[in-house]
Amino acid sequence: MSIFSSSAGRSFRWPWQRKAGGQHLVLSWFEGTLAYLRLESDASGAKVLLDCGVESQGMDQLQDFVKRLQDLNLRGLAVQIMLRPGQYQMLEIDRPAVASSELRQAVRYQLQDILQSLVPRVGQDTSQDITLDVMPVGLVGGDATLGPSRIFVVAASNPLLRDLLVLADAMQWTVSLIDIQETAQRNLQLVLADRNEHREQGEHAQASLLFIAGQAAVLTISAGQALLYTRSIELPKGFLADHWHVDGQSNASFVEPKSAYATESTSAQDYRGQQHAMTQASAGLFDPQAPEGRELVLQLQRSLDLWERSRAGRRLSSLQVFAGSYSQLCATWLIGRLGRSVRPLNATGLLSGFEPGVGPQANELALCLPLLGVLLRQSSPLL
Repeated sequence: MSIFSSSAGRSFRWPWQRKAGGQHLVLSWFEGTLAYLRLESDASGAKVLLDCGVESQGMDQLQDFVKRLQDLNLRGLAVQIMLRPGQYQMLEIDRPAVASSELRQAVRYQLQDILQSLVPRVGQDTSQDITLDVMPVGLVGGDATLGPSRIFVVAASNPLLRDLLVLADAMQWTVSLIDIQETAQRNLQLVLADRNEHREQGEHAQASLLFIAGQAAVLTISAGQALLYTRSIELPKGFLADHWHVDGQSNASFVEPKSAYATESTSAQDYRGQQHAMTQASAGLFDPQAPEGRELVLQLQRSLDLWERSRAGRRLSSLQVFAGSYSQLCATWLIGRLGRSVRPLNATGLLSGFEPGVGPQANELALCLPLLGVLLRQSSPLL
């Protein structure tokens, strides 16, 4: 099995094939939540968005959830899947000095303790119950050498991947590849850099930072087609609360799912499929001046400083941030704390009919934005 979709011939392919029509899906599926883009190609080959959405399984049995998805015309389509950050572990390590044919096995042996933690079972060696893939840092499609180099390693547990198979089988999907959010963000950065005319500055790199409810923030730094650095950062409690305090002022922002507005403390399942106790909305306010807010900024600053120290001569020309409909507010906050240029990530216009971060459902549909990066792989020179 292969997860990275950064080069031709390295995409994950299922052992069966089904006939698929002209429509196809790009989706993510994790903890009972499905996010998807449904598309078709017009006469010129351009992708046309038919619809997009986020569907929660909630308390439904699988067969009932499948029926709902079938009613949305999602059955029997060609599918590309993107794993969300909670579904895998990604590391950057020195490349073992072995031949390319032995690289995965050498990495598996070197990281066996870490891999063991992904599928914990007392008294059993579970390091082999892991799907593992590697990709050179800063290279796309090239042969890794035996000399000093760095590689990205991504590892996902096979039981988790089998959960994807169960839904795919029930929906009669033909799955062509599995991607991850970091490479999807790289694709977005490449296309946005083209649009913003940054690519002519070949020695420069661009960064993107995605804040999405229910998962860790993902920071990526890329230059051209190459993913150069990535880090996941856990968000402080309340960061995506219903109000956000900035410099002593309360701003309606970072809206959680509607269930977060319960006026009494209850136990309920939110759209991430997680059980949690919900309190009054006022108890979830996030104050960036509090230690948790300062710690988030500190972690971001450390990552950016590490990049600039370790990549001498490769200046970071931009940092784009996405936080649903509050991307501008978050960018403004980070400008004052990081002391560098920060812009909202604006993907409007990359896919006709898809305007992430705009409209009353912007925060609900935030999970769909990274899927656009998976789609852009097909229309950009990343193969």
